[in-house]
Amino acid sequence: MKFLSEEEMYRYIEEFFYNSFAQNEISILSQQKGILGIPDYILVKSDNACIEYSIAIEVKLTNWKQALKQAFKYRNFSNESFVIVDEISLQNTIKHIDEFKRYNIGLGSFNKDYELKIVHYPKPSKPFSLHYLNKLYNNIFKLKKDSKNINRDKLLCLDNYNNNELHYKLTEYALRV
Repeated sequence: MKFLSEEEMYRYIEEFFYNSFAQNEISILSQQKGILGIPDYILVKSDNACIEYSIAIEVKLTNWKQALKQAFKYRNFSNESFVIVDEISLQNTIKHIDEFKRYNIGLGSFNKDYELKIVHYPKPSKPFSLHYLNKLYNNIFKLKKDSKNINRDKLLCLDNYNNNELHYKLTEYALRV
């Protein structure tokens, strides 16, 4: 069944994320302003001192091209970035899977039965920008904005970013198409 609006889709996805991830000490940030654009969701695994891993998610009913642009921007502060479209739109969007692969952006769909289906996983990697990563860090830990004294190693515990629990949790809760 088709979502009537992005707001309706957000409500379903947010409930799915909270039911899937909240008990795993994963922060679910919604509509975070002040980083770079306004990502719909950021899933963050962190401890008290650093960000271990983050996944940015852009949700769209149909506009995959705009979502792809936004998701690529979010790679400035995330290890992975995904576009999630309404399941009804997936067949049209999947025709452009090469664009998602070229920019290393994940693609999936979601439906009203709370099924997240991932058709393409991006390769996990370090975020592009220390500046935007610091903004995410500040949003999470509510620190003063002082990126001059914080280095990437302090912000990130990413030596094992190719073997991260959050990546595997998303895989566990998503259905492969």
